[in-house]
Amino acid sequence: MKAGDFMSNPSKKHIIKTTTILTVIVFVLSLSIFGIIIRDRYEILHEEQLLDVTLKQFDLFDDMNEFINQNVSLAKGFSAYIHMNETYKDKEVYTLLSHLYSDRLHEVRNVTVFKDTTITWVYPLEGNESAIGVDLSKIPEQADDISRLKSDLEILFVGPVNLVQGGQGFIVRIPIIKDDMFWGMTSVVLRAERAFSFLDQQEEFNKVSYLITQKGDIEQIIYGDQNIIDQSPLKFDTNTSLANWDIYAIPKDGWSTYIFELSIHAVVAVIASLGLARIVYKFAKDFNTMRDTRDQFKSDSITDNLTGLKNRDFFDRTVDACIGAMPDTVGHLSVIYMDVDNFKMINDTHGHAIGDYVLKSVAQTLTSAIRDEDTLARWGGDEFIVLLEHANIDRAMIVAKKIRLAIQELQLDHDLNVSVSIGVSERQKNENWDTWFKRVDHALYLSKKTGRNKVSSPDYE
Repeated sequence: MKAGDFMSNPSKKHIIKTTTILTVIVFVLSLSIFGIIIRDRYEILHEEQLLDVTLKQFDLFDDMNEFINQNVSLAKGFSAYIHMNETYKDKEVYTLLSHLYSDRLHEVRNVTVFKDTTITWVYPLEGNESAIGVDLSKIPEQADDISRLKSDLEILFVGPVNLVQGGQGFIVRIPIIKDDMFWGMTSVVLRAERAFSFLDQQEEFNKVSYLITQKGDIEQIIYGDQNIIDQSPLKFDTNTSLANWDIYAIPKDGWSTYIFELSIHAVVAVIASLGLARIVYKFAKDFNTMRDTRDQFKSDSITDNLTGLKNRDFFDRTVDACIGAMPDTVGHLSVIYMDVDNFKMINDTHGHAIGDYVLKSVAQTLTSAIRDEDTLARWGGDEFIVLLEHANIDRAMIVAKKIRLAIQELQLDHDLNVSVSIGVSERQKNENWDTWFKRVDHALYLSKKTGRNKVSSPDYE
């Protein structure tokens, strides 16, 4: 079969259309499924990144608290000295402070001990002598913090603050309680540069960028770049009495979009969808072709190739089915049997091509003359037969006469005049097909014998 023949066949066009639609549906559906999988994969990767930043934030909390609490614990050690003694010698105090903090001066700028709110001892003393005797409650910018510490008796953490001696620092103030009363406090000044260096190391190690601000005030930046706010950071509350901060965190290189990995997934998804669509297309095409071929074979087995009418085999099976459905019923089935008059003469005179043309024209006229529910078939050669269901002999005779006149009035090429001889018979009670056909065949014989172009019936007066 040529490609042109294939494309000109409506059935083949239908196969291509339905197969293409099915293939497109499968491709779109599979691509959608892969799209959902890729989206879920992105969400998983993003959740993993969020979890990673969160876990590293917990590590930062732990390290920060350890950094602060180490110095707080040492200051509490000095509080024990106050509890154990009633008098406090300068030499003993400085010896104790030196023992506690001498190896921590790389991160502690100084340690100050207050009796009530007045500075009594400073370690290291060198360079800080002028601070001795200063009452912080008299200094306006310090008065509120000192009053709050005396009232709450809780550790106070402030900073970073600009230090009198220069630079910045974080100050941890620890109240000293003796005999259930406020005795004074220890103030540890942590070097801000040391704290910032610690945060720098945390950022580098964790591959996370931080922005630390005062609690609820994003403008009061303690550490980091405020631009982090524009990059959808995770926000954490330090949730500790020592440091009341908000911490914002993002991955060091920003949130990943996973473009490369997801692009690979997308390419694989498209290729897989195309592959699946190709398999479906081939399967659907083969299936539809097979089904079309099967239907064509089935149609060929019951169809007359020349006229397109049903063939004799189909007609026989139809009659058997009707008789089987109503074996002993009278008045429901009739047959019209006919052949073309002098058809051999037409073939001999004009050729078989013209003969075929006549048969096709007769077939078309017969199709127009009967009901859709009637069964019309080419019986063989120039013979045609019609089964009329739910039609008695009177109805069958009317149809037969209508057919005869329609054929007689056909206007054919080559000035051909065509007529048919017709036999009509109604099935009798309990009559089988062989007997019934013999009666209608005899009726056809009578029409031909008595002059042709006639309708005859053994059942009609």
